[in-house]
Amino acid sequence: MHEAYVNGYWKEMSDFIRGFFHAAFKTNPYLERAIMTGITRVSRKSVFSDLNNLQVVPVTSSMYHTVFGFTEDEVKSALTEYGMQDKMPEVKQWYDGFQFGNCNNIYNPWSITKFLKEKKFTTYWANTRSNALIGKLIREGSFEMKTAVEDLLQGKTYQTAADTQRKKSGYTALHSGERRF
Repeated sequence: MHEAYVNGYWKEMSDFIRGFFHAAFKTNPYLERAIMTGITRVSRKSVFSDLNNLQVVPVTSSMYHTVFGFTEDEVKSALTEYGMQDKMPEVKQWYDGFQFGNCNNIYNPWSITKFLKEKKFTTYWANTRSNALIGKLIREGSFEMKTAVEDLLQGKTYQTAADTQRKKSGYTALHSGERRF
């Protein structure tokens, strides 16, 4: 969906995904429940318009907050199992940083499993996603957005209140909260 938006084939992709979701989730007699995960919020009025009883759980919610990644205890346990318990301070420095709801210290599963396999510290997540959307936002965004991105690139912080009740660009969220970038 991200690539479709950036590269100009959003309608074709959303039509395909809408049909796929209809067949997989709504008319599938072998499926009672399903969970979809992702990081990009897509409005119900697009690909989800045909589905019923959706529950969106944003990162500001405490519902399921410990299942979106590995908790610190799970990482410690995995390091112990692999004989690398002494690496925990470095693992925390490299891979800790997610917060879901009120739960801090949620670790990226991709990075942790890759570290356990490779046994070296590196940015495993760096090549897992395109930065095209960020480029588009910088090119087409407001002056304030460009200034905020420049500040972040210079190591400064940017803090804003998330307005999650307003519809904007086809995206809608359900809960209010403050997000730190």
